Formats: sequence, structure tokens, C-alpha cells
Amino acid sequence: DTPTTLPVVPEQTEVKRKKIREGAAVKGQIAVFRQIGNRVSVFINPGNERYTCLENLCLERVLRVLRENTDQVFWKIDGQFTEFQGENFFLLRRAVLNPTGSDTGFKTGPKTGPDARAAEPAKAVPPATR
Repeated sequence: DTPTTLPVVPEQTEVKRKKIREGAAVKGQIAVFRQIGNRVSVFINPGNERYTCLENLCLERVLRVLRENTDQVFWKIDGQFTEFQGENFFLLRRAVLNPTGSDTGFKTGPKTGPDARAAEPAKAVPPATR
């Protein structure tokens, strides 16, 4: 069960994205995470633009669930955008599984990344242990 990865698009052919201000918050949005190479990207609805996630414990838990599930998993997320060298990154603060993708409004297709498969209920993200 190898995680599916999307091909990396060379920078010169990548679509220019609108810059998001440093500190802009995301609260309660539906999203899909994908491992692309050695990083994790998030596709946030509406718009489904791809943003590279900054690594933290919350993202590690999401990645663990992704590795255990072959179907696409939808999440309700909270987080914040950062900017570094002209590129936006996403800092995930909270991710809760959204068991059905049917009410997400995700646009699917070759330009957006997330596929059209409906998500099956996934295992809960385990709580932090110290």
C-alpha cells in the first residue's frame, strides 16, 4: 500500500497563484491532503489551490491516517498561512475527519489535484501522548 503521489510540475509551467497575506487564518474549511514527494500539500476548498504544509505534530497525525487509507479522506481544518521567499505555506493547527466528501463542494479534475472518489469513514486521529 504505497501512497499515491502526484507528479511535480516544473516551476516554469506552474500556474501563478494569488499571494495570501502572512497570518491569514483558515477556520472550518474542507480540505484534502496529499503527499507529494517528501512534503505534504493541502488542497483547500473553495478554489482547491495547492499549498505546501509546514511540518508539525498535527500534520504528522494526518499523514499517519493518509498512509492507513487508500481512499481520499476529507478533513475540516483550521490553520494559518505563512510566506517565505514569495511562496505561501500552510501551518495546520487542527484537522478533524469529515467522513463523507459528498457535501464538500470540491471541484475535481486534472487542474485541481484531488480526485473524485468519495471518502470512506477513516480511523480517528489518535490523541497526543506524552
